[in-house]
Amino acid sequence: MAVKKLEYITPTTNGEANAAAKAHCTVCGRGFLNMRGVSAHKRFCLKSFEAEAANPRPRSDQKLDALVKKKKREAFVEAEHRIVYNDDRIHNVYSFKYLGAKLMNHGSDEDEVEDRVAKTQGAFTSHSGIWRDMSIPLALKIRLFKVRILGILLYGCESWKVTKKILKYIRGFTARCYARMINEPYVEMSIVLSQINVIDIIEKRRWKWLGHVIRMDKKRNPYKCLSIIDHSPGSLLAHLPLNIRNLDSRNLAAQDRSEWMNKTFFRRITLNMQCP
Repeated sequence: MAVKKLEYITPTTNGEANAAAKAHCTVCGRGFLNMRGVSAHKRFCLKSFEAEAANPRPRSDQKLDALVKKKKREAFVEAEHRIVYNDDRIHNVYSFKYLGAKLMNHGSDEDEVEDRVAKTQGAFTSHSGIWRDMSIPLALKIRLFKVRILGILLYGCESWKVTKKILKYIRGFTARCYARMINEPYVEMSIVLSQINVIDIIEKRRWKWLGHVIRMDKKRNPYKCLSIIDHSPGSLLAHLPLNIRNLDSRNLAAQDRSEWMNKTFFRRITLNMQCP
């Protein structure tokens, strides 16, 4: 596969949406991805085909819009020149999966995190009987959540370029799950983080991996990648305190594993400080 950079994708028109739609409103003819979308549309229906044609409404952030844009992207990259390797023409793609992680042509990890949240939601729902059972202690539910659910959500978080949007995704998902555990419609974020500090868990995993890479042999690829990564907010090296950001000082600090995971860890630059 050859990853191609995408140009600007035009907004979805009503004609494109209706052609890709699998369900339509019988009153105004507006297309949707499924009947659930039609049911949600009824209270906003313009009540006639003419009114719908005269007042086209934007389809941004709708599932059908995402489907149409996905097809546009696929058509765009397939139309590009293909690389030939060993007499085989390699397919052009704008994203692909590698070792369970979703890699995008623009290099951002926001799509990967959104994809992980969707997968984790399925795992969380499969244990709904446990979360609904109020006879099970909350501490036991949280322990199960950390073992069974967070492992799926945080897979590969060591390599993420963390942004404010990614932190919002993760905090929001954790808050929804915690509210389900205690059978409440809404919970303050401060309460959620006091019980399940998912950001702290991410930082510990990233810090542990960073120390492991720093101690690696200089010929190994993960160590070589440290020379490519900068100290911009959200990157792996951005966690390093200012006094150990040069090569010699960070190598010296990482040699003692116990001190690295305790004393040095508490001097790290947190994600909340990097992405306020």
